[in-house]
Amino acid sequence: MVKLGHASVAVLASFLLVSCGGDDSSPTPTGSATPTPTPPPAPPPPTFTYTQFANLTGVQDFATACIEYGQALDGVPRLVQAFPYSGGGNIDLDAGTAIWTVTEFGGGVSASFGPGDIVSQAADRVRYDLNTTPLPTRLSIFQSTVAGTPAAYGRRTGYLLPTGNGLQTAFCTLGVPTDPDDIPAATTVTYTDLAMDGFLIQRNPAGGNSITSQIVSGTGTISGNTTNGSIRFSISYVVEDSAGARRTVGPISGDVDIDLSGTDRAGYFGLLNFGGMPEYQITGGFYGPQGRETGFVVAAQLDQDSDGRPEEFLLINGYATR
Repeated sequence: MVKLGHASVAVLASFLLVSCGGDDSSPTPTGSATPTPTPPPAPPPPTFTYTQFANLTGVQDFATACIEYGQALDGVPRLVQAFPYSGGGNIDLDAGTAIWTVTEFGGGVSASFGPGDIVSQAADRVRYDLNTTPLPTRLSIFQSTVAGTPAAYGRRTGYLLPTGNGLQTAFCTLGVPTDPDDIPAATTVTYTDLAMDGFLIQRNPAGGNSITSQIVSGTGTISGNTTNGSIRFSISYVVEDSAGARRTVGPISGDVDIDLSGTDRAGYFGLLNFGGMPEYQITGGFYGPQGRETGFVVAAQLDQDSDGRPEEFLLINGYATR
């Protein structure tokens, strides 16, 4: 979204041929100018074609932006690792057979989910379960609705995948990637329509089971600068506890770099609230024409006594359109 196009340069040249005579008896020929060559026409601007997610065909090897988290003994998860959109993806879709395949990050374990594994389905989500024991193998695919309109180019996902090291759990975003050369004409591109959900898990100060709250919505502004290659976030999220009480947290702010190291896609990766308590890891990608949509995953953990056992863990799966 920030890579500029290459200008065409035409070099114009003219030549004047003049011959001089010898003595007075020889006529001096008259010089004549060679016509200035016509510069070649400028190449046409590139064209970009995007297929909406629902119309994809064949096998789609998606790039993914993911945050992996692990379960702790006291019930509060911990952040394991964040994966940028420019890295290798780990979720595929065979659109012809409607089979999804999830592959372990950093390993060779994979699992496939087809129509026969669907355990619940709604307009905006499908949940698959392979009914494995003792560890579950599950996948959820979400289509965000932002400002009343379903996302056209991207999806959000969450999965549980048993591996040789236990259970890998992650939230990811994927979709039809924006070409890095498909840059909006405006210097600043702003998203103000956002959707968010997720969870907050806190250690119970009285002991016993951890306390789980839901992230039910979010608001804010995301502004991308196509000149300096940065994207600024200022977002707030709404937490609802088990009794239905709600509170708003934020705004959480920060600038992260747009990541163009993936040759056929554009994303971002970095920290919000840098230097604060807590810092928020964010990873995401742009989807559709000129980054019309963007999906992101945010995670934060609070470990006030630095013992490696967080008191709180937050995970948000978000989507924005413009």
